[in-house]
Order: sequence, then C-alpha cells, then structure tokens
Amino acid sequence: MQYGGAKRVVVVGAGPIGLAAALGARDRGFEVMVLEADEVGASLRRWGPTRFFTPLRMNFPGQDGGALLTGPEFVERVLLPAASKLDVRTHTRVTSISRRGLTRTDYARHPLRAERSFRVVTDDDQVFEADVILDASGNTSTPLPYASRGGSRVDAIRTLGDLDARQDELRGRRVLLVGHGHSAATAIAVLRDAGAEVTWAVRTANSRPCEEIANDTLPERQRVVSMANELASQVQ
Repeated sequence: MQYGGAKRVVVVGAGPIGLAAALGARDRGFEVMVLEADEVGASLRRWGPTRFFTPLRMNFPGQDGGALLTGPEFVERVLLPAASKLDVRTHTRVTSISRRGLTRTDYARHPLRAERSFRVVTDDDQVFEADVILDASGNTSTPLPYASRGGSRVDAIRTLGDLDARQDELRGRRVLLVGHGHSAATAIAVLRDAGAEVTWAVRTANSRPCEEIANDTLPERQRVVSMANELASQVQ
C-alpha cells in the first residue's frame, strides 16, 4: 500500500531507529534506501562492553529471554541481519538535502514545494532523489565542545568504548567526569576499577546525582544508578 502517492524513501542513518523505519517503509510497499555515514550501528559499536538496560525480549519478543546484550552484540545479532534485507549504503555521508530545483526560501510554506522531490547529495558527489526523507542520523557525532582556560584543546574521552579501551593509561591519573546521566553512571564505575583519581562535575545539587526510579522494573539500570550514587560520596 502506498501512502499519499509517495514511493521513494531515503532514510539517513543505519542505527536501530533508521533500520526499523526502513523495514517498516519497505513492508508498506515503499522503495527504500538507507544512507549511513559510517558502519551499520556505528554509535552502538562505540559502547564497548556496556550492556543494554532492557533485555532483548522487551523489543524482540521470543528472543533469548532476559539476555542483556552489549552494543556491539546488538549490532551483530540484530542490526546486521536487519540491514541485509535492505539497500544500505555505508560510508556514505549526506551533505545536503533540498527540494529539487528550489532554494530554501523558494515558495516557503507553499504547497508547491511538496510537488518537488527531495534531492540528496553525499560527500562523494552521489545524488539521490526521494519523495520522503527520514532523518535517523542522531547527534553522537557532534558532541558539545570542551575547552580549558586559555582555549587549549581538552583530551576528552567521548564514548564508553574508548573509556574501556583506555583504562590502563588512566590508572593514577586525575580525571574530570562531566554529567550525571546513565553514561556517567557507567563511567564512574569503570574509572573506579581503573584506579583513576576522579572529580565528578554535575549540575544537580543532589548528593545522589543520578536519578533513581522507585521500584525500577529494569534491574540493570537500578544496579548501575545505585552503584554510581554510592560512589558519588567517594569522589570530589
């Protein structure tokens, strides 16, 4: 079944959301292409040994009971099989999306714009046309910048996978951990095990900085958050 006459769909990003959207569009009769700047599931690959809070069965009923997969395991067992059913172009970075033959201001908010297909240009000068664009590119490739006093560059570890890989070099080093989300909660335990000297910078005034959910139904999330909050009392 076609929706609104649209036939060609380009999905930007081959992560869980992008591939799920692409499969959904394909099953509804659309012609689908997925453009991925890196590898399939690139952001999940950077998790290292960090595991999902949700068991696989919560998203994929009937699979592996209560298995808590790491990011790379999820890529291998779920995303790559899904991608094999689709037209996925990896290492294809989208640099611009526009309406064919129109600038951004031509017929602004006018129905005539919808009559023109989208024109998608990539960094290797490929051009694709589509009736629908689904942006599932995420934002992990553009993290917030850090700069020290004087503007010098900060050696920031941005992913849990990199943190795990660099544990040995962090022993005895002074480390500033910024943020109090679940990634920070996971990171504080890794830094403890690595023997780093940690200063933890958070915006909240709470002595237990990571949000705890009463009667949390996800035991792994509860474990990570509780452990991090206990460690908070041991760092500056």
